[in-house]
Amino acid sequence: RCDEAQGFLFARPLPAGDCMALLSSGGRLRSPRRETADGDRQPAILVVDDSLEDLMLAQIMLRKDGHHILTASDAHQALELLSSNRVGIVISDHNMPQMSGVDFLRRVKLMYPGTVRIMFSGASDFNTARSAINEGEVQRFFVKGRDEELLRREIRRKSGLPAPATQHNAG
Repeated sequence: RCDEAQGFLFARPLPAGDCMALLSSGGRLRSPRRETADGDRQPAILVVDDSLEDLMLAQIMLRKDGHHILTASDAHQALELLSSNRVGIVISDHNMPQMSGVDFLRRVKLMYPGTVRIMFSGASDFNTARSAINEGEVQRFFVKGRDEELLRREIRRKSGLPAPATQHNAG
């Protein structure tokens, strides 16, 4: 009777004593879902970048469309967030310490195959983009400072949100 499996299969690993206490109390594992005001379950968008400035800019850009945004400054922090939250889209920079964006998104693909994986990088390195897309780790590649509107459009499309109304100038 499990509602959702995520992260470490069902939950974080527990010491044996804590596991026995949970089972004997009839308690339930915390559901990693976020509910919207109207009761629908809305998956979050996780943005991963070692630049705090870029994280803040991405958060501002994506919140314009009403998304719930999670941020992580490294891949290990991002994996922790993935294990405890329902995430529908992961957006990652490529050049990060400890683990590249391609390696991180490769792990996301293995652990959460239904999650949309997008690379949003400051370096428009064609070889990195090509290998990441060809290996299937990344579904889309966007360049920071150039493709923000394309990124927003893609996320709205993947999230099922309507496109914003275009404004016409009367003149």
